Amino acid sequence: MRFITPVVLSIALAGAATVVRADDKAPAKMEKAKTLYDRLGGKPAITAVVKDFLGNVLTSSRHLLRLINDVLDLARVESGKLEFRLATVDLAQLVTQVADRLQMTTNEHTIEVDVDETDDTAITGDRDHLEQVLDNLVTNAIKFSPDGGVVRVVVRRDGDEVLLSVHDPGVGISPHQLDAIFGLFYQAEDPVSRRTGGVLRG
Repeated sequence: MRFITPVVLSIALAGAATVVRADDKAPAKMEKAKTLYDRLGGKPAITAVVKDFLGNVLTSSRHLLRLINDVLDLARVESGKLEFRLATVDLAQLVTQVADRLQMTTNEHTIEVDVDETDDTAITGDRDHLEQVLDNLVTNAIKFSPDGGVVRVVVRRDGDEVLLSVHDPGVGISPHQLDAIFGLFYQAEDPVSRRTGGVLRG
């Protein structure tokens, strides 16, 4: 039995990121794709099957990119080099965009966004890192609700703060695990996590 430690995982994913960035054949591939496009008269026939396949490829690519970014961010946190680019972010708008994107990854769940349109949901933050956190929260809500159902994301203004919460019909977290769930690479100890695998990312 071979165990994959956080260090091995970090090296593997960082290596994958390097390969992606170092792909010097990208221009040639783009030119080849353009040539094929031209041969088809600029109107390639995209069937439903092809569209579904391309959608799965895109989803998988984004998932891999999120994993790579998560690992690289962990390395930056540990080295004290994590940087934040602060700007005004409309949290409700960002939540809606993330929900729409992740809805394409599941047919068993419905992702609902609950926002009071009269609320001012603008905050100061790093948009990329906020999106990363939202990705993790909603992805975990989907993953740990194996029977499907509604994943509800609520955004509300409360005085000087904007509150965000994610609700799902999943199995929940045992009380004795609450102090540990934000540990690096912590794996929940319930049957769902053993069946689905992966890392419970806080």
